[in-house]
This record gives sequence, structure tokens and C-alpha cells, in this order.
Amino acid sequence: DIHSVDNLTNTHRILLFRIPGQPENDDQPALNGDEKNEAFDNNMTVEDLYDHVFELKSEIREERMIYRDLLAEHEDLLALLAQQDLERASLHEALFNAGGDEAVENAIQEAEEKALNQFGKYIRVR
Repeated sequence: DIHSVDNLTNTHRILLFRIPGQPENDDQPALNGDEKNEAFDNNMTVEDLYDHVFELKSEIREERMIYRDLLAEHEDLLALLAQQDLERASLHEALFNAGGDEAVENAIQEAEEKALNQFGKYIRVR
């Protein structure tokens, strides 16, 4: 009987979207703007739910790809920072051997002034 199927579908819909701690009647609180979640729309059919889950899975895959790309870029930046630190230490030692502390301090001061002029700030790393 088609009415029995409709009633069963409605019962499943209500059970699927019941929020723990909320009353079991249909008096769900009204949500505004971003708070409204279409997954809690009691008018969704099983097909709508399937489509929604499929879309969410697709979005999750996309977000994971973005995360992996960001993580790889982060690791590359950390490697670059470590490389720059090694180069800075080598240049610092060579400059110290060639001109002493004064040459090193003058080079650091010049780099600080250039960074301030070009970028608006300088972060001193020792």
C-alpha cells in the first residue's frame, strides 16, 4: 500500500533527523542564516539524502586534496627556512673570519634597514 510506504518513509525521516536531547515532536527550533543545516530539513527524501551525502563526500575529498597540498607547501617552506639558516650561518662565519665582529654587525644592520624599507618590519634571528 502506497500510504504505508509514505508513512514508513516519514517515520524514518523523523528518526534520522531527531537530535538527541530535543523533544520528540515536530516542534524543532527555528534556525537562522548559517545555523540552518539542510540535513535537518524534515522534507528531504531518501534520494535527497543520498545526493547530499554524495556531495559531502565529494567536498571532503576536495578539502583533503587542498590540505595535502597545503601540508606539502608547509614542509617545503620549513625545508627552505632550514636551508636559509644554514646559508646564513656559513656566510656569518665567513664574514666574521674576513672582517670580525664589526663586519658582521654592519652587515646585519644593513640587512635590517633594507628589510624595514622593503617590507616594513624586520625580525631579528640569532
